[in-house]
Amino acid sequence: MIDLGSIAGLHRHQHELACYCTRCDRWAVLDLAAMVAAGYGERRLPITVRCRHCGGVGRLQVRPPMPTRVGAIGWVMPGTAHQIPCDVLPERTSRHGTEGTI
Repeated sequence: MIDLGSIAGLHRHQHELACYCTRCDRWAVLDLAAMVAAGYGERRLPITVRCRHCGGVGRLQVRPPMPTRVGAIGWVMPGTAHQIPCDVLPERTSRHGTEGTI
């Protein structure tokens, strides 16, 4: 059984974690490799993410790997999507229960 419920599991199985900011109408794709390297690999989904531009709460979208065979149909990428590594940052909870961005 594969685990797609953590940042490391998504990265290990070539999935992407995209975030959408409803205020800015922007998509960003989190850099999962950088998050794993920074020690966030064991974080379980869902995580809370905030937009760097406006501070709005982002919505997550797990994207499977694109099919490699010719003629296969993969997930549909929104027209405004583009890859911006770590443009939307996950929040973390401190020992005191307050949230902030990393």
